[in-house]
Amino acid sequence: GDPKRTVLTAVKGGRDADSIATNAASWLGALAGESVWPREWLEGVQEANRPRLNLRAMALDLIEKGIENETIDFGF
Repeated sequence: GDPKRTVLTAVKGGRDADSIATNAASWLGALAGESVWPREWLEGVQEANRPRLNLRAMALDLIEKGIENETIDFGF
């Protein structure tokens, strides 16, 4: 019920914590959208990746392509 707590718990889990936290965050973001994340997290991730790619632009492009080829269903 709390995406932030879920990811923080996964990060602190030890062993393969980075992969577990990444998977949890990816699924939670895909299911609920970026609004579940604190703004500072979103900005930090975007800034860390900006030299190589724009994550938000990539996500919007994937959504647009899914709508175009009818492989995405928003359930409404």
